[in-house]
Amino acid sequence: MATGLDVDARHAVVARDGATDAERAAYVELPTDEMVLEMLSSADAEYVERGDSAFAVGDAAADFADMFNATTEELLPSGILTGDREAGADLLELLVAQVAGSPEDEGEPIGYAVPPDPVDAGGDALYHRRTLDDRLTALGYDPAPIDRATAVGYAALAGEEYTGLAIALGAGTTDAVLLDRGAPVARVGLARGGRWIDEQVAEATDRPIENVAAERDAFDLEHPSSDGVGGVLSVYYENLLSYVAEQLARNLPADAIDRDGPLPVAVAGDAAVPDGVAPALADALADIDLPFEFGDVAVADDPRTAAARGALVAATERDADAATPDRALDDAAFEPALAAASTLPAEEPAASDDVAAPAGADRSEATITDFGDGATGGEGGETGADDDGDSGSSPSVSADSSAAADVNTELRAAVDDLESEIAELSGRVDELADARETDVSARDGDRVDALTERVDDLADVTARSEAVDDVESDLDDLSTRVDELSADVESLADRIGGEDAASDELAEDLAAATDRLDALGERVDEQEASVENVENDVETIDEDVDAIGGTVESIEDEVATLDETVETVRGRTASLSDDLDDLADAAAVAELRSDLATVSARVDDVADEVDELADDVDDAENDDALRESVEDAASRLDAVEGRVDELIERTDGLAERVDDHDERIDALGDLDETVAALETTVDDLEGRIDAAESALDGAADAEALAAVREDLGAVREDVDAVRTDVDGVEATAESARDDASEARETASEAREATSSLDAEIENVRDLAAAADDRAEPRDDAELREIAAEEARRRVLAPVAGAAGVASLAAGGAAAVAQFLLVGAALLAVGVACLAVALRVR
Repeated sequence: MATGLDVDARHAVVARDGATDAERAAYVELPTDEMVLEMLSSADAEYVERGDSAFAVGDAAADFADMFNATTEELLPSGILTGDREAGADLLELLVAQVAGSPEDEGEPIGYAVPPDPVDAGGDALYHRRTLDDRLTALGYDPAPIDRATAVGYAALAGEEYTGLAIALGAGTTDAVLLDRGAPVARVGLARGGRWIDEQVAEATDRPIENVAAERDAFDLEHPSSDGVGGVLSVYYENLLSYVAEQLARNLPADAIDRDGPLPVAVAGDAAVPDGVAPALADALADIDLPFEFGDVAVADDPRTAAARGALVAATERDADAATPDRALDDAAFEPALAAASTLPAEEPAASDDVAAPAGADRSEATITDFGDGATGGEGGETGADDDGDSGSSPSVSADSSAAADVNTELRAAVDDLESEIAELSGRVDELADARETDVSARDGDRVDALTERVDDLADVTARSEAVDDVESDLDDLSTRVDELSADVESLADRIGGEDAASDELAEDLAAATDRLDALGERVDEQEASVENVENDVETIDEDVDAIGGTVESIEDEVATLDETVETVRGRTASLSDDLDDLADAAAVAELRSDLATVSARVDDVADEVDELADDVDDAENDDALRESVEDAASRLDAVEGRVDELIERTDGLAERVDDHDERIDALGDLDETVAALETTVDDLEGRIDAAESALDGAADAEALAAVREDLGAVREDVDAVRTDVDGVEATAESARDDASEARETASEAREATSSLDAEIENVRDLAAAADDRAEPRDDAELREIAAEEARRRVLAPVAGAAGVASLAAGGAAAVAQFLLVGAALLAVGVACLAVALRVR
């Protein structure tokens, strides 16, 4: 049982027993995990392991790609196997084994379709053919190659006596062949097919190539869809078909086939699947000037499997001892053909006008065979000789070739002589048959042997005739090449003359270039000196960078110290805030206001009583009620003195804190000096950096310049960061200075109020002491009256005024420091104290 096989860029198709089967010509690469291998085995999927990867092919590749979110790759992207993939041959064998299986019998014939070498691209299909042949042999088949287009002709041109133009529009390639009764007489291979359309449309529409391929299969060229993809597909299909027609017109010889009437055209392959390909191809062929007239254009039934079915026809005929030549795979001009004569009755002549001659066979060879039979067949042999005498000349010999004509003349003369000798021999055999049968038979046997030798000589002459034809063709080619070489020699002579003139100009240019080279050498020396200077500058900059690094570390230490100082100031501020909160406590403020109001009222009462006592001071000496009033006023004055003492203590505490802040402010002054020194260092460093950049501008080494500039940029960034830190420190120090200044003013005012209060208290004590020196009761009452009046005027009013001023200053400072509640309380106390002071005066 024979088999037909076709492996294209998209599918591998096998034909056997009137049925076909196909697998995708794709593979997927998977990891060699135990789980993956078990899944492949359980699915009966064949795979190949290479290193850390497992490769599955065919339809299973698409299934496992979806399962593992992998991507399938085409095994034959261009339709021809190349050696650039290590596992390519093994994967091809695995695919063939998967789609074709093993042969039922060892040496089962298989015909496999392959593309010819492309005429529009580099490379060949030799590696592809040999690999397929070797792998099919390893599987147990007896392989034979056949042109893919020829296979299409065998599948689609049976009704035309296997004569016409067969075109295989494959996925990876396009092949065309002219068939003359099953024999390919001219072929054209192109490295462009349906996959080219897929790639162009995918790029133009930004769609996955597999999606475009699926849409192409369902496309209708005569009624394209209205969407954008349909229009793009139509454009590129027309472009491909026009390209194929132009290549056919360019590469098919005019005298390839001698046939009257138009030639039928059969089309098949992956790119022939869409509807409307036949009329579109007919239009493309009509637009160009072909060397022959073409007739109807038809797409083969099931175009994707046509090549495999045609390869099956060839393999079947070969298996039936058909005349398909068994050529070596390294012969690029292999000519597999279909022997239609094998289907005729055995007694019918093989050279009949209604039967195709096998490819590679010659009419002269058929003549010799018939003649050999006719040697014992009498008149039948003569008839065979006459028939083939006309066809003894090779159809490829040119009419104007004198050498071929001589050979043909010799051949005809020899045939005529041979026929005469045969006739004479036949007569003599009849005359001597009765008398000397044995002797005649012997002599005739000798003559037959001699004639057999002459027939062999004629066969040699025929072979020589074919060789002469080949030599003539080679001579024609050689003559053409000589003419072309002569034209090239003349062109070269002209170019040499031009080159001589150009060489003189080049000599002058060389001299000028030498001078420029010398000048450039001097400039190089200067640039080297500049580079040395730059290197020295870079070393100096490196030293400066190291110094900056030390300075930065010192600044970081200073910043850390300053942070600690700031934290301490914040703690002190919080403590001061707590003290101010205590001072602003609502209950204390209310009590103080109540006491001030009581004192104020009492002072008013005392003032009234003092006025009454002024009118009658003498009468009041023994008045007990007045004495009690004076004593009561003295007691309240003592209470005021106690509160004054408490305020003095608090003022002293505030003064101590202010002193502490003064010390920290002085420390900030030292930090100002450090910051100023650092700024001076930074400015100096920036000046040196600018000087280095100026020096670098003259350097010739671009890479060194870029590296140094990058280092300088990094240094400048560090300097900017330091300057930013210094600015932050200055801002913090300035804020601290402002707070300290306000604290100083508040402390100063508190000190002044305290000093004034101390002076007033001292005056009261002096008055008290003077009163103690007087022994009489009247003098004591008078002292108390005077003391009360002096207390109102000199003690209570100044103290209240000073406390009011101090409270207002402290409230303002607290408000500036954003202690709003404390500031409001202090301001309220200050206003109350000032009111008391005004009323007393």
